[in-house]
Amino acid sequence: MSATSVQSKYPNATWFDSNYSGTESGTFAQPYNTMSEALTNTSDGGVIAIKAGTHSVSKITMTKSLTFVGVGIDAILSSTGSSFGAVIDASNTSHSVKIETLKILHTSSSASFGLITAGNNSASTISVENCTLEMSSTTLGASEMRGWFSGHSSPITSLTLKECLIIGGSSNTAYGFIIGGDYNQDGFNNVNIRGCTLINKSGTANRLGTYNPGTSVFVNNIFLGTGSNNETIGFTPGTFTNNCFHDNNVTSGGTNNVFSDPLFVDSANGDYRLRPSSPCINAGTAS
Repeated sequence: MSATSVQSKYPNATWFDSNYSGTESGTFAQPYNTMSEALTNTSDGGVIAIKAGTHSVSKITMTKSLTFVGVGIDAILSSTGSSFGAVIDASNTSHSVKIETLKILHTSSSASFGLITAGNNSASTISVENCTLEMSSTTLGASEMRGWFSGHSSPITSLTLKECLIIGGSSNTAYGFIIGGDYNQDGFNNVNIRGCTLINKSGTANRLGTYNPGTSVFVNNIFLGTGSNNETIGFTPGTFTNNCFHDNNVTSGGTNNVFSDPLFVDSANGDYRLRPSSPCINAGTAS
């Protein structure tokens, strides 16, 4: 999404740019240069727009419901996180989070939670669309790692992921590659994952998801494992169709799923576009 389109869609957004120096008012021309200022000066239900560039941030603790929108995936929130602390922490609150056209990069080697901790105590929502979510290969080394998204032991929160590229791995046993939960805990009330490319680059991510949500949709996704045959799905999605699985332990099931090499252009160098001969082309379903 371009800066112009962000301004058009969200004319009242609070702007953030950590690389800016000058008078700050939260406008496009005079953005706040710390996330804490942007958070403080954005009302509940408001929008924080993030300019292109890499922005190092501490854990973002949600004290209100917010939308984070980037000027394309050249807008990067980079964080080392902390043990039991994700990049965005919406745990034990009633706050919802929406993230659009943004890259979130997590580089910690010690944190137990990954990108979003959403152990909420009310029926809130976590929605991520058209984003790149990436962790370094050494991220989440703790044995009780709870995945990119961690819910609650009494699931209430809903999780939606659409058209995202999700990359990473773990240097230790991972109890949830995408949907968090060690020992089948910390889940979501319902999960909707559509049109995402999920790349596990290293480690032993035992589960795509470790908690069986009340309602689950897994459609039009590509999931590439490490070839170690230990990545699987810890539950059978309610809607499980038109996905592609390769180099993992998901070898059957669902409807119209493809179990073959998706034939990326150059996955070794991060190019996950599909070659013209890919079995995934035209294998999806309209949704």
